Amino acid sequence: KILTAYRAQGGPTGRLGVPVADPKCGLVDKGCVQRFSRGTVYSSKAHVRASVTTVTGAEGEVVAAARSHVGYRKKYAKQSVQHTKFNTWMGSTGAWCSFYQSWASAAAGRGSTIPKIAKFSTFRDTVTSRMKTGSKPKVGALVFFNTYPPAGVATHVGLVTAVKPGKITVIDGNTLGNLPAGTRGVLARTWPASRALYYAY
Repeated sequence: KILTAYRAQGGPTGRLGVPVADPKCGLVDKGCVQRFSRGTVYSSKAHVRASVTTVTGAEGEVVAAARSHVGYRKKYAKQSVQHTKFNTWMGSTGAWCSFYQSWASAAAGRGSTIPKIAKFSTFRDTVTSRMKTGSKPKVGALVFFNTYPPAGVATHVGLVTAVKPGKITVIDGNTLGNLPAGTRGVLARTWPASRALYYAY
């Protein structure tokens, strides 16, 4: 799947450049990830096609894994009790926005670079104590938002995949967006950068 995606991007003279490492396989979902000089490709048993990003390095691995599930959605009967694949992976039926970011880190072979923690407030506090934080958006950074009261308190997390003047593109899980009622999923959307509370790098 990685080879097919790489060829579709033009091979060594194409968008991704040349391979800089062998594929790293045996990951979550029987996944593999491979770095190239100008991007990263991730594949898994769960998907017909590999996902591609022009983000490089360790950040590229996590972004490529996260991109693989954009469009994933799951209906729920009760908002506080969720039964997604990411809930199953975490072993919790709670809100799963942070579970998704932890899963992407593990799926990319980055271990607990983004820690695997079942309670959002503990996840948030652990991330901000372990990682450098700031107000400047960067590709590959976690971005924290406030989505419900009290104002100014981080209640949701996403992954920054692109930065443009005044805007950030984010992949996040356990989100509503343009989805049917009673459904939450994984979406990639562009937001005003002013929506972010802070970033963790």
